[in-house]
Amino acid sequence: MGSHTASATLTGGSVDATVQFTEQTETQNPAIELNGNSTQLHSGTLANGETVQTTIPKSQLREGSNQLNVSLADGSLSADAPSMQADIELSHDAADQIEVSYQTTAFEETYNVSHTYADATANAQVTIPFASERIVEVASLEYRIDGGTWQSVSAQNYRLDGTILDVYLSDAYGGDIPSGSTVDVRATGRRIDVANGAVTVTEATAPGDELDTQLRIDSRSPGFHVNVGPTANGERIHHATSSDYPTTDYAIIEADGDQKLYLPNSKQGDHFRVNYIQTMAMPEKGDVKITVEKAGSDPELDIDPGPMGAGDPVTYKYYRTTSGVEYILNSITQGVVRDSDVANSPAIFEDDDSDELLSIFAETSSSTDDGGGAGVWDQASSAVGSVQAPALSVPSWLPIAGVLLLGGGAVVVVSRRVFGSSEPPTAPAEDPRSRPTGSSSSSSSGGLVSRLLRGSGGLLVSVLTGSGRLLAWITRRGGRLGLGLLKLLNKALMRVLANTYAAVLLAVGGFLFAGQLGLVPGRAITLGSVIGLLVATLWGLQKLGIYSNRLFLLIGGLVSIGAVELLSPGLLQQFVGQLPIALLAILGTSILAIWFIFVRRTEASTPETVNTFSFRSGGGGSSDDGDNGGEQ
Repeated sequence: MGSHTASATLTGGSVDATVQFTEQTETQNPAIELNGNSTQLHSGTLANGETVQTTIPKSQLREGSNQLNVSLADGSLSADAPSMQADIELSHDAADQIEVSYQTTAFEETYNVSHTYADATANAQVTIPFASERIVEVASLEYRIDGGTWQSVSAQNYRLDGTILDVYLSDAYGGDIPSGSTVDVRATGRRIDVANGAVTVTEATAPGDELDTQLRIDSRSPGFHVNVGPTANGERIHHATSSDYPTTDYAIIEADGDQKLYLPNSKQGDHFRVNYIQTMAMPEKGDVKITVEKAGSDPELDIDPGPMGAGDPVTYKYYRTTSGVEYILNSITQGVVRDSDVANSPAIFEDDDSDELLSIFAETSSSTDDGGGAGVWDQASSAVGSVQAPALSVPSWLPIAGVLLLGGGAVVVVSRRVFGSSEPPTAPAEDPRSRPTGSSSSSSSGGLVSRLLRGSGGLLVSVLTGSGRLLAWITRRGGRLGLGLLKLLNKALMRVLANTYAAVLLAVGGFLFAGQLGLVPGRAITLGSVIGLLVATLWGLQKLGIYSNRLFLLIGGLVSIGAVELLSPGLLQQFVGQLPIALLAILGTSILAIWFIFVRRTEASTPETVNTFSFRSGGGGSSDDGDNGGEQ
């Protein structure tokens, strides 16, 4: 490079000289280009052996392959000039190392991020994109440095934008993250929205499994509820169960998709489990309040208008179906079929948010109980036949009301037959002096059971005779034959009933034997036992000489209630729970009216004073000992 001079000395003649040299080109204005980003390494000419160094911002690097171009000079060299050359040494420092783990459940998603910083970093930030589109809140967010203590990230140091969580680590740490430090971040996003309180998921449900998640109430205030609408199955009707408190939960389902699960009786520290049934409720507008009275294959739903008001149309979708089978939306309260549909996964029904108890079941089979909440007696409302003609549906309180009326009527009939007549039975006059002492007590107590049984037998014969007469009206010949047989049966039955002990043994033995054979249902055994106890109470009060109508009704009522609860635990509680308040008031008023009329009539037919007279046979004239008359 540059100019050079050569000299030669001669004494005469000519000299041929050969000069050899290597042409070189100086390096001028070297520059590099990384992924389209140019960086000038040196301005001007580099001297021979001179070295320059520069640092390229790491932002120019990209994941995968990178393209690097080197440029020298500015293109002013002649065509025969040699190309410029330079030795380039390229190095890359260690990059930040990041590790991510992910876990999801029915209600939550959890990310664990570990970030090792190669250099001291200001404005360090971690971005977590939650996989679910239904994340509505950050349940917890913590960080630690180099395996230290976990610390919570305050709300001002993170932001949730949709499902993207940005964590500002430098702000949370209070400065630059030191070089070589490892920062761990764990974040939990929730698909449920908790209002007026806080909860912790203590038992999660894996994705794809039937929902059965347990939560603990960490804090709560009035209006506490959990919105499960954003979850994967948020359209299904949810309900809660708990062993910590009486669960009276209900869901408010809104037209915008929110489903708010309220737990009014819960308190801080209680645990509860959340489940859903395979039924969806979708208000067309407004909202609807739903309480799941019975889960399982034939659900029962207590429907009420929501806080937004009544009259909102509601569409129900029932998913636990068999294709081609007809399903019924039945109103237990009104005893009518609200809607029906042939299932094609799902069955769809149209109704509204009116206050009533609804049930859903297959039209071709009776309702089955697989989860509690059945009626007082087995559900009497079932749709039979075509749904175009609404099927007969009997309210669940009607059977027990009928039993009470039947039992009460039987007691009244028996008591009136024994004690209702104000006229004493006609009997031959008897000399009181010829009657053994104490015979009155034994006769009355011994004849009481006999008269009761005879009264019952007479009632039975009356029913049978009435049936025979009806049969005679239909077919004279058959009626006469039936009436003759019934008369024979009447005579035989009265002979048996004349013997008190034989009648009692026959009645009790026949009843128990029929029960053992399964001919008498369990409810009939309960009813028979109650009536038997009432008869025994009546006899006992008479035996003790303390009988009065009021006392009998009081003790008989208590005995009946105790017997029903003992023989069928929970029956009375279910009955009272399902009986509307208005109907309960009407029934109570009717019972009081019947009792008042019965007592007044009985007391009116009972004389205040009983006069007895005895006459001595065989002589006339007056008697000195006063036996001709007396008042007692």
